[in-house]
Amino acid sequence: MARLPSVSCFLLGETICHSSTPHPIPPHVGGGERCCSFGSAPLALVCVRWVGRLSWTPEKLPLIRLDRVSKDYTEGTKTRAVLREASATVAEGEFVAIRGRSGSGKSTLLNLLAGIDLPTAGDVWIGGACLNRLSPRARTLFRRDHLGFIFQFFNLIPTLTAQENVQLPAELPGGPRREAAGRARALLDQVGLLDRA
Repeated sequence: MARLPSVSCFLLGETICHSSTPHPIPPHVGGGERCCSFGSAPLALVCVRWVGRLSWTPEKLPLIRLDRVSKDYTEGTKTRAVLREASATVAEGEFVAIRGRSGSGKSTLLNLLAGIDLPTAGDVWIGGACLNRLSPRARTLFRRDHLGFIFQFFNLIPTLTAQENVQLPAELPGGPRREAAGRARALLDQVGLLDRA
């Protein structure tokens, strides 16, 4: 029988606590989260932790670390702070959902974590790499080799088949085309889409 997840909630702006027991759910907020403000709206980082699966210890580096990350956008003469000194860590094996109302900074945070955008201040670490300290080319290669995305609007290439869209990321670093094609077909089969290859 599969183990059910316990829910631990963590906030941007606070360092994530890695304990084996879930944090208590505050009575005034549902869903196992506490909210605090970054910019003009609350943004919560909610982690689902699989019981018994994590082996995080203080000696191990977290997989993802935000260290006092701020992000401002300037339009004309106005500057808007979207994130202010957000700090969080995520251990390997954690499933994380980012929740917040429209304009709270969810997309901004994801763009920072992906190295698509750079913070105004602070550091974004993935594994042992500080994304905002990498050159643009190194950041692009890091994304290509280590990160995967599922965008809200898919961003599929309309002139490619489903298989070719799945296959393309494996071919970009120069992998064998035949191997990439086989892997793409296997992945499509896993999710019941092989008939659309």
